[in-house]
Amino acid sequence: MRTHMVFNDQHGKPDIKSFRPAKEDMLGYNTSNKVLSMSLSGRSDDDKKKYIEIFGNSFLGLSQIDNSTLNNSLVDIEPIKKRTFNFNGNDKIESVKLVEVNAKVGNGAMRLIVKSNNLADTKGYGIGADGNAEFVSAKLKFFIKRDGKKSKGYVVDIRPPENSKNPQKKEKQIIEAYLRKQGVLLE
Repeated sequence: MRTHMVFNDQHGKPDIKSFRPAKEDMLGYNTSNKVLSMSLSGRSDDDKKKYIEIFGNSFLGLSQIDNSTLNNSLVDIEPIKKRTFNFNGNDKIESVKLVEVNAKVGNGAMRLIVKSNNLADTKGYGIGADGNAEFVSAKLKFFIKRDGKKSKGYVVDIRPPENSKNPQKKEKQIIEAYLRKQGVLLE
């Protein structure tokens, strides 16, 4: 929250106004796949729903947003849990490492956060491919190839149902294409 001194024309005197910086609330609409992406740090689900309704009404002419639109998952963490995800990379990505897993263990009574340089081959803690833990989120570190330079790492947070935080750089398209091909990014 920020405050600024502004001149109030109606009262003819300075006034203090509080507001959230615009950079915190970002909406992006991809016309090719018709997906609305939102970056709304610290907002409630009701706020997110209101943003979707406003966007749908203002830009798409929709009078009502279907519940399936609000409840569908945009990311799937199962390929990471079941290890069907390819951690070897491709022509643009040197490799991908699983660096963090947040899971529920034992009927959800216990939460487990495991961090390491690479958890892809881990078999213990119930987070292995055949483990009984329910993955809540995972962090992947993508090593992007660069011409004549050492690969650079970018961490991506995968948090179903709607969240994957990708870097806002040219590498974003490379990472998103890879996540789509691996069945993690569903849009």
